[in-house]
Amino acid sequence: MDARQYYYTSYVHKASGKAGFQIKAMSEGISPDQQAALARLIEYRIPTSCDVSAIETHPLALRYFYESGREGSGSCMLLCSRSCGSDEHGRPGNFFAHALLLEEEFCRRVPPIAFWQSAYWQGHDPVEREEIISLPTLSVSERAVEFDLERIWRFLAHEKRRDWLYKLLCAVVQSSSGRRIVIIDSAEHVAMWIAAVSYLLPPVYRPLLTFATYHHNPYQAPYLITGTTLDSFFRASSDDYLTYFVLNAQEDRVSSVAASPYASLAVQIALAGSYEQYMPSLFAAYESYLRRAVYTPFGVHGKPGTAIDERLDLFALAVNVQCRQQFENDVMEGSFARLGSAFCELVWRAEGALSREEYMEVIARYLSTGMHIDGMVGAGLSPTPTIPSISHHQPADEATANDHLLLVQTLFPLSQRLKMVEHFWQVYLDGLCEALTRPDTLPRAVEMLDSWFRSSPSVLPYGYVAQHFWLLLSARLRQDGKLLQALQAGATGRSWSASLQVISAQRNPAQALLSQQVITGWQIVSRRWSRVIGRSAADELGEMGKMSKAQALDEGLSQIFASDDIIGQHRLCAQLYTSLTPAHFWSGYWQRVTELLMAHDVERLLALFSFWFDHADEVWKSVPALPQEFFLGAGGMLERTMQVQRIHGIASLLRDRAGNKGMYRWYGLIAPYLGG
Repeated sequence: MDARQYYYTSYVHKASGKAGFQIKAMSEGISPDQQAALARLIEYRIPTSCDVSAIETHPLALRYFYESGREGSGSCMLLCSRSCGSDEHGRPGNFFAHALLLEEEFCRRVPPIAFWQSAYWQGHDPVEREEIISLPTLSVSERAVEFDLERIWRFLAHEKRRDWLYKLLCAVVQSSSGRRIVIIDSAEHVAMWIAAVSYLLPPVYRPLLTFATYHHNPYQAPYLITGTTLDSFFRASSDDYLTYFVLNAQEDRVSSVAASPYASLAVQIALAGSYEQYMPSLFAAYESYLRRAVYTPFGVHGKPGTAIDERLDLFALAVNVQCRQQFENDVMEGSFARLGSAFCELVWRAEGALSREEYMEVIARYLSTGMHIDGMVGAGLSPTPTIPSISHHQPADEATANDHLLLVQTLFPLSQRLKMVEHFWQVYLDGLCEALTRPDTLPRAVEMLDSWFRSSPSVLPYGYVAQHFWLLLSARLRQDGKLLQALQAGATGRSWSASLQVISAQRNPAQALLSQQVITGWQIVSRRWSRVIGRSAADELGEMGKMSKAQALDEGLSQIFASDDIIGQHRLCAQLYTSLTPAHFWSGYWQRVTELLMAHDVERLLALFSFWFDHADEVWKSVPALPQEFFLGAGGMLERTMQVQRIHGIASLLRDRAGNKGMYRWYGLIAPYLGG
């Protein structure tokens, strides 16, 4: 590529007589704003511990800065400041700065740190120039600035440096928090640290990694990573170790930092000697990951913004999930899906590097960032986002649902594997309920619920995720009537708003009198069932068409509950539900379930719950709200019904039949509502 150039030093411009630090020469096309930005980046001071006359001992300052553009591509400014002796008056401390303006796409292919000690840099300019705009553009070859990766691996061979690299990469991944990084080491070593991080980041992020291999005052430096020395203006106080991430290699002291799954994975691959084998495919998979939808919890896909963010960690967790699933689906595309068992071993080894407590923190951090009120607003996601008009983008509501689904698909299997499902739901529901309490975040909370209503149970991770969610959400809303009212008000106009009524449905009069009607009720039910056994579904539905709604409900539910094939007959629920109002349907349905509980009919109850847990996808396709309404109402119905003393015995019967033998994996989800 052709890069515009810029020279800056202290000298006397003979044509004008102007003396002191000034632009000596530059290429045409460098805007005033870019000139001003460069002027802020080039200041150089010799460390106080250096002999001012021993120029060769003065640190080289390679500095890179990125300014995001208004229309996509940003401005990439790379400069090399170096000591050059005395100024025009014989005073020590002069320096010469040579800057290049690069294209963002070039910096994705070639990390700016690759220009460390490059032959492109000029340390002086002996030419007397009358015009400032006198430099030609410089033709920069990618091959000419290739970085020797072996230098990095040799540098990292020291055991402490391996641990420090992990922590440094954790700090970089989490840098969207605004915590900048200071490395106290020689400029040569700082360059190695920056190079290691640069080559472990996907190419899309490399232009965003701003740095200075040396700066005399990190407090004033605008870079993400700033190298400095012990004798600089940086005090390295205890407060500094908290405010900044400080890697003090000269005193073996490093700031604490939260765990990063991506850092663990990338460092594990690099230090295993597998960088060339796996990292290019991993980077390609990440590019595919970014294209999956428009929005993520952290910003806009494919446009990371002006900071490296924690989407990398969600991606690393998704990689882990895919390895566990033996790459059976296509969430990760291309060569990544063919990396095989050796790669999986590296992934699992990386997972083992994080403690249980760190994973609990990771799950909480990314759930809260992805759905919590601060995460939504702070990341720039408005409640009703405007979607850029790019051909592969989806409508706003679909994108929001897909991003939320991706969050659950990534984090729930991890929680399940680490036996942290309770922790997952605690954090998730706390965030959702908090969002429901604030007017500014209520619309986003409703959008998240919309994604649950729109998602088929089959597309969610293994473990009855959707069913568990609706049971737990209903319990929260039953406990807090104001929360339910806020949700109902916010959901006005949504296709599923009426489904919320099942949560607050009043107790059926028949249930209120259960203790007095046990025998009579069951005898009536038995006679009713004896009439319908043997009748086909078609015959039953035909007869129902001639009846009133009340009669149709009674006969339809009798057909559904009477047959020995409870699962097969329950497929009629969708047709019966659509022919009635939801209130009528569920009132009758819960009465029939209550009658099964009264009769201690364990086999039919197990079949009934098996249908809703294992076959709900069949009715979801025709009536999407039906399975959700069952689970929204089931917990409350069971809690109310189990208050009747005569029914208590069913809990132990179900536990003995379903829970103890492990035949019904869903039993643990309903056990709390059975009093056991």
